[in-house]
Amino acid sequence: MVQTLRALTATETEFVWESSHADLLSSYDPGAAAARPRMASSAEGFATLAAADGQVAENRRVRCPILRPAEARSGEALARACVLLHGLNERGWEKYLGWAQAIADRARCAVILFPIAFHMDRSPASWANLGIMRGVSKDRIARYPGLRQSSMANAAISERLDEDPARFYRSGLMAARDLGDLVGALRSGELPGIADDATLGFFGYSIGAYLLQCLTLADARFAAAGKRFLFCGGPFLSAMTPVSKYILDSRAHERILDFWIHDLEAELRRDAKLAALVDTPEGRAYRAMVDPRHPQMNRLSAFSDGATRVASLEGDDVMPKAAIVDFFEGTGVAPIFLDLPRACTHIAPFNPLGGEAVRSAFEQLFDEAAAHLFG
Repeated sequence: MVQTLRALTATETEFVWESSHADLLSSYDPGAAAARPRMASSAEGFATLAAADGQVAENRRVRCPILRPAEARSGEALARACVLLHGLNERGWEKYLGWAQAIADRARCAVILFPIAFHMDRSPASWANLGIMRGVSKDRIARYPGLRQSSMANAAISERLDEDPARFYRSGLMAARDLGDLVGALRSGELPGIADDATLGFFGYSIGAYLLQCLTLADARFAAAGKRFLFCGGPFLSAMTPVSKYILDSRAHERILDFWIHDLEAELRRDAKLAALVDTPEGRAYRAMVDPRHPQMNRLSAFSDGATRVASLEGDDVMPKAAIVDFFEGTGVAPIFLDLPRACTHIAPFNPLGGEAVRSAFEQLFDEAAAHLFG
């Protein structure tokens, strides 16, 4: 259900409000758990992770930067708007500014950068402080022999998902409700510089694409709200391989898969509130998107209406090509795959070290995104 927003800032370049969905978050209390740090250097890191999810003030404040076409006049109400969703464990918009401006200029639209819960500036700055998180990573390496891809960059999210894998869905549900509120605010004329009847589109990268897929399955009204362009995303959660120093360590990934695939029925019997949240349209869609062995929904019809376009990299090691093709088989969606130099990865798909091939692929991709979303 769309909530009436309490906007804190509303300008042509930024829209900020206070989320009303913190009640959806995990009730896990790190402060009540047994002390975990095994070395003095990790104490500060664990201290900054100790707040209960609902008490993280930064997460309740949703700040959406807005980019406009270079030629747009001040005060002009644009007739098109694109919401851009980022990837997992992202802490800054720098990577996306060029992408957003490319869409804005090509489609002559506003591009709204939407932060998923506990990402970007919706988390304490200390969670992204490499010096503070170094100790948490070292502690995890000592705690879990054989741990792979632990790093200062992924220590915070890995520890949080290790503690409570339900956070993956609960935080995503908060983000989904916040996104619905953003669309509602746009339609109510609350975003300066964007017409309330603007044609809407969605560009989702990585886990942002996954969130759009879940919402497309869950809500026919959302599915009809605008076309979707999915980039470096698309598979079932179980087919993703996000073990990376920039995303998750191996323990956190294993915990997510165990919880949401192998142990799910037992976990839902144990946690009645989580069971109630999963027994919602969003929850049933999320469960279907976790693994093909879970009860499925209207996947073939939901993605066969021409509103979804998919593109990725030939060599993406986080969102494997075969898994993307498998998910969309039978839908009529024909994913395209960019064959780029090895320097271009899931984390940095348009790495400038790839030279002219990267510049050409960038132009091609965003030409196609703008044409699909608003053509």
